Amino acid sequence: MKAVKSLLGAMRVFSASLVVSSSTAGIVAQIPGPDGRWDYASFDSAGHRILISKSYGVMALDLSTRKLSTVAPGTHVNASTALPNGRILITNEDVRTVTLANGSSGAIESTITVGKDPDAAVFDPASGNAFVMNNGSGDISVIDIDKGVEKRRVPVGGALEFAAVDGAGKLFVNVEDKAEVAVLDTRTLALGGHYKLAGCKEPSGLAYVASVHLLVSSCGNGHAKIIDAKDGHEVGDVSIGPRPDAVLYDSARSRIYIPTGGSYELNGELTVLSVGTDGKVALAGRIPTQRGARTIAQDPETGLLYLPTADYVKGLRGPKAVDGTFRILIVSPDLDAPK
Repeated sequence: MKAVKSLLGAMRVFSASLVVSSSTAGIVAQIPGPDGRWDYASFDSAGHRILISKSYGVMALDLSTRKLSTVAPGTHVNASTALPNGRILITNEDVRTVTLANGSSGAIESTITVGKDPDAAVFDPASGNAFVMNNGSGDISVIDIDKGVEKRRVPVGGALEFAAVDGAGKLFVNVEDKAEVAVLDTRTLALGGHYKLAGCKEPSGLAYVASVHLLVSSCGNGHAKIIDAKDGHEVGDVSIGPRPDAVLYDSARSRIYIPTGGSYELNGELTVLSVGTDGKVALAGRIPTQRGARTIAQDPETGLLYLPTADYVKGLRGPKAVDGTFRILIVSPDLDAPK
């Protein structure tokens, strides 16, 4: 995942105190934090916190106290992923490394050289390895999370974006410049095919919907493609807003969330899809968020969603974040609650 690609409009600046809203489905709170670019957000169950990848390292939001802290250092961090061995895996784009940090102290325990522009990272329970998508070199680094070494680098080809695993030995990764999903066997490390995403441009976010064995890819041209994970045939196409960068599947509530960052003309929003027991995926609603809110994490217990964002103005080299405006939106997805 790269830095913000769109020219986003300026928005209101929030003070350093917690801002709370009385709305139901929508933004219920906003937590200001330190400036700096951000990327993927993820949930750390052991620490009961949200991890947010920042330019300088990994930031954590304690879900009990709603306090922010810096957990571990990094360099242009794209992904920060909690691992089952108590470590945090951090991808450092500018220096082509993955670091493994102690989840409690934040101390760096291993530094691993990987491919060019390491981006997304996922842990695969079937193999016990972590997999890092190297966007710039088009390959996947297989990481032994206990030894802290790269076991192998698997060539895939293309600009690799987000990835998802099915827990049974398959990894799926969006190939941004080819508009396809590549499939990898996580045990044999053999490529198992390429699923074309017809009518999709620059797929970024990806989620595996385990209950119905589907994949959902968010596309840069206003589509979310829903395909069968077994053979890649398309089963659905949903319109979404501009600048998507993530897809999240909530298995407890049978929901899919697709955040989009918006543009000058359009606000950011969250597209909500429902997953039926018959395998049907349908549009459940759209929740307004804010411009720039394009990545997402969830507290599985409460169902609340966490989306980092900031205010933007036009700069000489594209959109420029306004100092003092970084914040984390807390969004309730309760579409069915009474108003």
